[in-house]
Amino acid sequence: MFSDITVLSTAYNLGAADCGSESPRFFIALSGGKYIVAYFGPVPSFTNCYYGWQNTGNVMQSTDARWDTSQLTGGTSNDTHAHALTLAGTIPVTSISIVLDSGWMTPRGQDLTIDEFRVNDTVMHMEERHDEHH
Repeated sequence: MFSDITVLSTAYNLGAADCGSESPRFFIALSGGKYIVAYFGPVPSFTNCYYGWQNTGNVMQSTDARWDTSQLTGGTSNDTHAHALTLAGTIPVTSISIVLDSGWMTPRGQDLTIDEFRVNDTVMHMEERHDEHH
């Protein structure tokens, strides 16, 4: 259930690109084909993201209007987590993704590196891979 998610965060690096046009974002798919999203970046426009590594912090504890609940009855495109919890708390979650889809908005496109994608006690880390050349 949506209310079972108490921690949702990631460390990310946008490289030489920027955030904006609702990207990047957490995409939380709900049972029944609906979804909720939480935008990355500074409030209220979610643009002008800082370059280099940064962290979303735990968006499940955010008090700002970074949530889009417009897929749900009574929801809006700039909503709070508290209201999202009221609308979707008992709805099962089918998946959680990070979406980057606004490359058209910057001359070089968008470039996102993710590390430490955390959902509650589950943490996924980017693994360093080294090619061996013989």
